[in-house]
Amino acid sequence: MLETHEHLFFLYPFATAYIMEVKRLVRFHWPYSNWATVVQWASRRWRDKHVVNALFRALLASLVYHVWQERNCRVFQHTSRTPLDIARRTVNDICDLIISKELPPTVSSRGLYRLWQIPWPVEESARL
Repeated sequence: MLETHEHLFFLYPFATAYIMEVKRLVRFHWPYSNWATVVQWASRRWRDKHVVNALFRALLASLVYHVWQERNCRVFQHTSRTPLDIARRTVNDICDLIISKELPPTVSSRGLYRLWQIPWPVEESARL
């Protein structure tokens, strides 16, 4: 079978379930109909250097990486993980990336923490 972006991300049952779990965990919606639409939409929407855009680009890269990694595990090692397990790992990776950034204590930074369900750092709250 010829594997294409379309096949891996829209016809491969694991990928569809995994991406739906990530979207559910972060309460994020995007046009998930075909590969070309996703890439075009993301490249228009997340083009500048704002931290939120950088994080969503990292999320998209993480989605691609984990789908490919799981595909390889299933094909070559005959092992598999559940879509929810990998979705949680993906969300944790992005949360770790957010925490590693030194974000200013602004309303948008707090909103970002809230969106990703990360507790706001106590020491920052105490200074405000």
